[in-house]
Amino acid sequence: MLDTSFGNNGIATTQVSPTYNFVTATTVQPDGKIILVGDSGEPATYKATVVRLNTDGTLDTSFGTGGNATITIPSAKSFGMDVALQDDGKIVVGARTWDNVSGNMVLARLNTDGSFDSSFGTNGVVIANSGGSDVLASVIIADDGKIYIAGDSDNNFSIARFNTDGALDNSFGTDGKVAFNFGIDHDIATTLGI
Repeated sequence: MLDTSFGNNGIATTQVSPTYNFVTATTVQPDGKIILVGDSGEPATYKATVVRLNTDGTLDTSFGTGGNATITIPSAKSFGMDVALQDDGKIVVGARTWDNVSGNMVLARLNTDGSFDSSFGTNGVVIANSGGSDVLASVIIADDGKIYIAGDSDNNFSIARFNTDGALDNSFGTDGKVAFNFGIDHDIATTLGI
């Protein structure tokens, strides 16, 4: 049965863009607040978007700007794909870009209030560019705080590991990355586990 105390008769909706709003992944904070990750905007200018809801399904306007944070990558559309929470409450978002030719994997880290964590990557954002076309599908955080992402690079199964500051962990694979080609046209990782 739908929990009618949540949202509107059990269903919560929110709108960042007046046109398109998509959710790809969710997670729940220890305090019960709900993190939604996806993208919003016009098809030509989609931006990876993070939204936080209160436990009753209302928009948490104390988060980011009016309840949401947008990950803007110059000259490319961006799409939020997955989300993971650090032990300290910071939010790690896995995203991907697309410029109508190729794309890159992206990590962003937000503070608990939805602001970008300037101690991570460049102003809170890391763009992982293998030199080809990369698609991120999943992100997970290990007990030691290192961050793993998985997806595909030029249609090869791909995994990368990052240190807590957003730098690639060069002790993992080759320069922080591992790619597998199983002899099939498309080798795509869709999720991770530790």
